[in-house]
Amino acid sequence: MKNLFLLLALFFIYISTSKAAQYYTFKDPSCKAYIDSKKIKQYEIVSVFSDQLKEKKIFAESFPGNKKIVKGDLYFELLKESEGIIWKDCIITLALKRSEGNFPSAEDKVLYETKNKRQFPRITFGGKERCERALKDAFVHIPTCVKR
Repeated sequence: MKNLFLLLALFFIYISTSKAAQYYTFKDPSCKAYIDSKKIKQYEIVSVFSDQLKEKKIFAESFPGNKKIVKGDLYFELLKESEGIIWKDCIITLALKRSEGNFPSAEDKVLYETKNKRQFPRITFGGKERCERALKDAFVHIPTCVKR
């Protein structure tokens, strides 16, 4: 009886986890997303951002000089804010959008948007490690891209 129960439990766990991984994806022809590389370099989170994109199978490309993109392309909007007097809390706002026109605009379709605040760990006063963790938290709910 124990063996049957164990077998059914393992079968249920296998089925539930394999199906969940299939459903948490989105399809795109290229899986390419534009990013504002100047802003990411300014925020000092280049390595974390690129690692998270690789994990989600999204290929990053910098915006062209005039920020002109093709209708239907994906792009990220990223904003970093700090608040606090001594220990700076880091607030990361991340949005994945699909362009409706030739330039990024406020009317574009939002596929995913989140705002994460990190107060800990308090290793440095500036909070670089908090910003890195807030960015990782923001990428948790972005689905993996699958090419059509």
